[in-house]
Amino acid sequence: MIPNKINESLLNTFYHYFLLAIRLYDKAILQKNMIDMILQQKVFKRFAYDFIIQRGKTNLFVSHKAKYKYPDDYSVNENLTSDHALRPSSYFFEMILLPEYRKKYLDKNLILKLLNIFTICCRVLKEENRKLQSLNFKANITCTTKDLYERANIKVYEYDKPSVDINYYTPAFNLLPIEVQEDITRYENSLIVSN
Repeated sequence: MIPNKINESLLNTFYHYFLLAIRLYDKAILQKNMIDMILQQKVFKRFAYDFIIQRGKTNLFVSHKAKYKYPDDYSVNENLTSDHALRPSSYFFEMILLPEYRKKYLDKNLILKLLNIFTICCRVLKEENRKLQSLNFKANITCTTKDLYERANIKVYEYDKPSVDINYYTPAFNLLPIEVQEDITRYENSLIVSN
């Protein structure tokens, strides 16, 4: 289930900022100004992060440990935290500025769908959240988003399913179109290799 938290006017705001970010990024490239290029990536990435965070959290998943520890109130228990499983601060928002990816992501409907998916969260123990954050600390990512929960050794329940999945998976990653999953994984793998 894909949430629908972002209305049309907010989408237009994001979309026009995205187009502006592309122009500023391209201008920096034409001027061979690497500092401005990196700055434009960071500014857009931060804007995307704030945009998603302000739309609120859509809690659709809970970690196995969190549900076991707080079976009656995991959706509201203040000892748990909501982890944005797809890392709204992810490198995805840098990636879509790059010429080889951007044409696909200029589709407003696709951007709306992706932004809504990025609001999906998983309720986790605070120590699980710290583990997840350690795999994406500052400018160093150590695994792809696809493998994030497996690397953190966190299994999850979907709220509307009765049992835990026996396999590890990053919540909501499977809701992304296959081509987007592949783009994110390819881009993140290129960053992991270069670190």
